[in-house]
Amino acid sequence: MDLKTYQALWKESLEQPDTIIANSQKLGISADFLKLYYELIQGHYESPLEKIYPYLARLLQIDWNKWAKEYYNEFSPVEWELNELARNFPHYLSKLSSQNKIPDYLVELAHYEWQEFATYVDEENEKEILTNIKPGYLALNPTVSALTFKYNIGLWIFELEKNNFDTKPKKEDNILIFNRDPETLLCIFTKASRISLSILQLLLEFNEPIEKEDLISNIMSNFNDIDKQFLVDEIAFLQKQRILLG
Repeated sequence: MDLKTYQALWKESLEQPDTIIANSQKLGISADFLKLYYELIQGHYESPLEKIYPYLARLLQIDWNKWAKEYYNEFSPVEWELNELARNFPHYLSKLSSQNKIPDYLVELAHYEWQEFATYVDEENEKEILTNIKPGYLALNPTVSALTFKYNIGLWIFELEKNNFDTKPKKEDNILIFNRDPETLLCIFTKASRISLSILQLLLEFNEPIEKEDLISNIMSNFNDIDKQFLVDEIAFLQKQRILLG
């Protein structure tokens, strides 16, 4: 048997398990051995999806063997890092939603689950900022990101955490801020307000720690009708959520 035929038989066996028995005889190896390789490779592709989208899997009763094959046919697995294989899964679900195969709020749930995971594994070093920041200064947590939703996914997550899987999210345009707590290393999400988004935007523009009083002055100059105590309380809340460090 030439090398090209040998490789083709292996490829077919690893993509189509129903060919394993026949191909094992052609290859002169044990069918159990060939099946083991098939299961190892399938597990390699399926495991990041199972790990990153647990609520989605529960709600859709996903057969990952089937869904993984269809997903990777659409989005070829080219990333070297295993978890990155799952990044495009929400986009795959978006296509299914456009075909009315799944409700659109499940696509938003997938975006939420990916962002939660991506925040957890973010390589930014927020601990270093927290350690080195001067007293009286505030800095934006470098793991911060924000996503826009058409459903109240944040509130729904609390229901799913209580195993209330028969619930559905309410329609509500909102923005969630994601960040990692530098001490617990857990992902936190916060429903954004108009003021909190302005604070984030200002700190992104400064791109360095800013004195708290300067931050207050800048925000108040942008909002003539804002109460100073309300702004102070909002900043304190963002610090509590670890969105602001200092």
